Parts: sequence; C-alpha cells; structure tokens
Amino acid sequence: MPPRLRIHHYASSQARCATAQFGNVRSAAFAFVAAAIVLALGAAALSTRDTKITIAVLGCLLLLVIVATPDTGLYALAIAIPVSQTYFGAKLITNTDLLVLTVACVVGQVGARRITLPQARTVALGVALICYFTVSMTVVGGGNTSGQSIRGPLLLGAVFLSLPLVARADVVTRRAAVVFAFSAACMALLEIPTSRASLAASGNISAVNSAVLAADQTGALNHNTEGALFVLALCVLLARYTRIRHYVARFAIAAAVAVLIAGVAYSFSRSSYFGALAVLAVFSVRRPVRRLLVSAAAVGCLIPVLPAAVSARIGTVWSSSGLDSSSVTRLDLWSSALHMFVHQPVLGVGYLHFSAQLPAYFQNTNSSDIPISGFSGFVYAHNTFLTVLSQTGLIGAVLVSALAITGWRGAWSAMRAGDWAGDSAVLAFAGIGVCSVFGEPLFQAAVLAAFLLVILAARHPGEVRNAGSVGHSAGIAGGNAATSDA
Repeated sequence: MPPRLRIHHYASSQARCATAQFGNVRSAAFAFVAAAIVLALGAAALSTRDTKITIAVLGCLLLLVIVATPDTGLYALAIAIPVSQTYFGAKLITNTDLLVLTVACVVGQVGARRITLPQARTVALGVALICYFTVSMTVVGGGNTSGQSIRGPLLLGAVFLSLPLVARADVVTRRAAVVFAFSAACMALLEIPTSRASLAASGNISAVNSAVLAADQTGALNHNTEGALFVLALCVLLARYTRIRHYVARFAIAAAVAVLIAGVAYSFSRSSYFGALAVLAVFSVRRPVRRLLVSAAAVGCLIPVLPAAVSARIGTVWSSSGLDSSSVTRLDLWSSALHMFVHQPVLGVGYLHFSAQLPAYFQNTNSSDIPISGFSGFVYAHNTFLTVLSQTGLIGAVLVSALAITGWRGAWSAMRAGDWAGDSAVLAFAGIGVCSVFGEPLFQAAVLAAFLLVILAARHPGEVRNAGSVGHSAGIAGGNAATSDA
C-alpha cells in the first residue's frame, strides 16, 4: 500500500474511533443526567401525600425512563393497552396517555437514532388515508363537527402514524407483543369474577336478559373493545405456543390461552365470540390432526363451566325468535348504511356524520320507536366495512383496502417463511376481520395500537429501513438475525 494511502487509512480509522468515543461519552453523560432526574422525581413522588401529584410525578418519571431507554417504551405501551380498558385502569391511563406513551417511544427512538422508516408506498397510503378522512369529516359532511368528536380521529391518526416508527420486526417488538398478550390474560383473570358477580346479581330473569345486563357490568369501559383485545392476545399466544419447547413456558402459555378464552366468553361481546371462533378455526386448519384433537378437547372442557347466558348471547345472532332489541337495531343500522352508500357512492355522507344523516335513511323494524335525539348515539353502523362505505364512499374503501392488503401480504409472507409472528399476524387479521363485521374495533385507539403491534412484529426484515448510521444498520441486522430465535 502506498504511504499516502496508509496515512489516509490511519487518519480515517482514528477519526472513526474518536467519533465512537465521543458518542459513548455523550450517551454516558445523558444516562447520568437522566438517572439524576429520575432519582429526583422518585424522591418527589415519595415525599408528597397527594395521590394526583404522586401519579403525575410517577408518570413523568416513566416517560423519562422511556426516552432514556427506548426499548422500555414498547413494553410499557404493551402493558398499558389492556389496562387502559378497565374501569380502575382508565383512571390512570386514558387514550391521551396512550398517545403520550407512543410519542415518548418515538422521541426515545429518535434520540437513539433508531427510527424505523416504513416503505414509501405504505407511508403514502397512510398519510393519504388520514388526510382523506379529515377532509371527509370537515368538508364532505358539511363541517358541522365539534372539537370533541374531532379529537378521537386525530388520536387514531396519531397512533396510526407514530407506532410504525418504533415497532419493527425485531426481538423487542415481538417480546412486547407477548407482554401485551400476558397482560391481557391478567386483565381477563381480574374481569371474570366481576362478570360472574354481575350474572349472580341479575336475579331470576332469562339467560338472554341476564347476559345483556352483565355485558354493561363486566368491569370494562367497553365490553366489545375488551373482547377484541382478548382476541388479539389469543392470536399471539396461540402462534407462540407452537414454537416453544420449554415445558414451563408451554404450560404458562396454555394457561393464559384458557384464561383468554374464558375472558372472551365473559365479555359478553358477540363480535368477540365470532372473532375468537375464527381465530381458533384458522389456527386449527394449519395444525396436524393430533394437535387439532387435543385443542378441541381442551376447548370442550371449558364449555361445561360457562354459564347459560353465554350460549344464549350467541343465540341472539342467528335465531330470529331470539333476536334482542340490540340485534334488531343493528340490522336496521346496516340497512341504513347501505342506503347511504347507494345515494353517495363516491364520497359517502362524510366521516362522523352518520348519526346526522341517519334519520333520513333509518327504517325502524323494532317494536319500540327511536326518538330523533336517540340517533346521536349511533356514530357508526356497527360494521366497519359498512361504516367505511357509507361515511367515506369508494375512495375511503379503496384506501383502507390498499393498506389492509399491504399488511396482509407482509403477514402472509412472514408466515410462509416459518415466522411465528407471521402466524399471529394472520390470526389477528382473521379475528379482527370477523369482529369488524359486528362493530368498529379498530376505531378504538387501544385496539388499533394492539393490532399494529402484532402486525408490525411480522413485517419482513427487508421492509425495515432506517435513517441511522452504518453501526445502527448493523445493529438492526443483528437484531433481525436474533429474531429467528425469539
């Protein structure tokens, strides 16, 4: 090697070493400052006797930890999602808090130079969808939308655009998905006694009416949202169970699966019933006959311990003589949504303007009349597909379908490659797809975040791009290589 090239090579290597040492010093200094602030906030939380102040200080402490250690954020978010849908958890974690957690994860990843950039096509579709829904809400529908109603879609859009920046097909995201699943199982374990107590307190009434009363007293903010989270958690644990060889871990996952199935049953959410059945059916199709028989026997053992109210709740869906007023009203809403789409096929009636247009299209087949003021409670058509068609028209349906196909292709390719996270993503598409026939689970921030967490964990490593340094790229490659063992 010529002397001039040797000198240039030596100078370059020294510059790289100096840069690395400076980065280490900067990281150490930041960690030291963060630790000092954490200790100060912890001392402040312990010294105060005001519960609200203590919770606020501890929340700030958690956010600081998430920013300082980015991987912690996904785990905290995975635990917060199911907790936020309980009555006791909603006092601590609101939908806004979920957004703050997500933003803290993004800030932490930016500070660590580990931001994930999805494919340009996916980003374009996501941004176009959010922009179109905003235009549909503010312009197509006439602009008569309150600030309170706008807050929900903006929250969904922020979660939808932020989470793909921090969740990717690596070990951390996959472990976070498992943490979410076990957290949901713990919530189910807490909610089952509450539902049983509600059934016992319902008195000597029919099983159908008993289930209706218990559905509003399950301990969850919304039993349909809670049931959808249990379905997603079931997808993760079923897929993970097939790749675990350690007996203790297999027993823990099997116990959690049983708890989640019971949790779905005691949620009294009919959409979740059929979503869970779809997940079990898709899971069973791809299993050997021996495992299929074992799974069927395990599920059969749970049926005798379930109350009659559960089977009565399911019977109200397909038995015309057993349809309750809620089911009849749902059919009327579906019919009204179809009429809206026929009259406004391209743009729809406007996002979040369903209730305002409902009196002109609603044909009541129920025995009890619904007053005009009662239509304000029907924000959606209780069917995601009809809601998108009626409120956003063919344009919204095409954008949503394009995003769904993109996610499905990634999940399917991951499953074909033998990735357990791909299995869970395919199961999640099946379960949430069926749940969406009877409601709008993905219009809830918690369900959307959980669904994205499961789907993004299964993305093909080739789709993950980052704007970091070469060293970070090597770290991602190592993380993806380690994913095969996770």
